[in-house]
Amino acid sequence: EKIIGLDIGGSGTAFVVTDGRGKVYFRGVWRTSRWDDPSLIARQVSEIAFFDAVGVGAAGAWTEEERANLAQAFKPCGKIIRVISDAEAALAGAFVGGPGVVVIAGTGSVAIGKGRDGRLLRAGGFGHIFGDRGGGFWLAREAISKALEAREGIGEETSLVKILRGEPRDFVLDLMREDTPRRVAALAPLVIELAEEGDRIALGIVGEGLRHLVGLARALVQKLGDVPVSYHGGLFGSAFFLMRFREMCALEGLEVREPEQSAAWGAAWAARAATGPSG
Repeated sequence: EKIIGLDIGGSGTAFVVTDGRGKVYFRGVWRTSRWDDPSLIARQVSEIAFFDAVGVGAAGAWTEEERANLAQAFKPCGKIIRVISDAEAALAGAFVGGPGVVVIAGTGSVAIGKGRDGRLLRAGGFGHIFGDRGGGFWLAREAISKALEAREGIGEETSLVKILRGEPRDFVLDLMREDTPRRVAALAPLVIELAEEGDRIALGIVGEGLRHLVGLARALVQKLGDVPVSYHGGLFGSAFFLMRFREMCALEGLEVREPEQSAAWGAAWAARAATGPSG
């Protein structure tokens, strides 16, 4: 069997090609956005091969309608199409289908958990307008607000003003022109870097975001029972951000484990499960 798993996030699409037992043949990343036409990603999949199964883990794919639309887009790519959310894919990859809670901090934020009884629960993930605290968009938006206040002399001085490029009003208008969530979130690594350097305002923003992420994990562990916690998403690529997350989880008595596999592998795992037992 030849199976492909896709992790379509806010800033790119990671993929892995596996056999029917989960062995990875190869992996890669395409620069895409969750707001791109999925048929464009499907075309790239088709250029690799026609697969026995295609697993699609997509940001925001929570409703049956969203999943059906994505499944239709990827129909030319394989015999079986299985669509799940990117959070479910990350969970499946982190614990190889087993119980646990995974906290995701990329462009947005969400946590999802699976109990030992198979129950699935979710916390957070309400989008960049009403939620997603601790995600890249939220961190950068808060930092931009503080930087603008500092630049205008109505807020505390902060090195976050480095975020502002050119005239502040032009900078903000440019960010709002197109693809705003992804372009704003792209500034989050600089916010984390300035926090690591000791900027008080940046530390406060990052700390508040991390407290929210840890709170999501704690809430799910309390509901699901004694299960481990893992993590996924671009912000955890920062050693400083991950270290602080681990420290804050430890203070809450949460066991943090490194993810065993990627979210793309988790999507492939879900597709593999849909094909039935492997020989």
